[in-house]
Amino acid sequence: MKTFRRDKLRRLVEAGRVVVVSSYHYDDNSGSTRSTEPLPVAIMPADWHDRKDGVCYLFPSCFTSKSGTCYESPNGVISLIVHGNSNYDFRIVPATEASAPRVAVVCSECGRRWHVSPNAATLQCAKCNSVDIEVANA
Repeated sequence: MKTFRRDKLRRLVEAGRVVVVSSYHYDDNSGSTRSTEPLPVAIMPADWHDRKDGVCYLFPSCFTSKSGTCYESPNGVISLIVHGNSNYDFRIVPATEASAPRVAVVCSECGRRWHVSPNAATLQCAKCNSVDIEVANA
């Protein structure tokens, strides 16, 4: 297995090119939960109520936690280990299969520019964590 950069994975999630193929979580309230239903992946919206059914949402901290790691297996599955009680397996959707055209956006606070899917559930800057994002001028 080889290391896969978590910031690269986040950019792929923001671009709408990631599908979760399995996940595992454990907490004291509900015990362990596992899922093998393929779902599109998105960053958690700033407003909790903006979530859509049928989407696997990740917090921005899932890509930056000190205890986390990410690697790619020989069969192309990307494993994200957020911490010992939370991990995900993803498949990267090839760019030719990406369903929507890309939209350029810019962070109003730090000026970071990137491209996202027009149907992205939320936009949050990976650099400064601002949610004050605008469509970039051409």
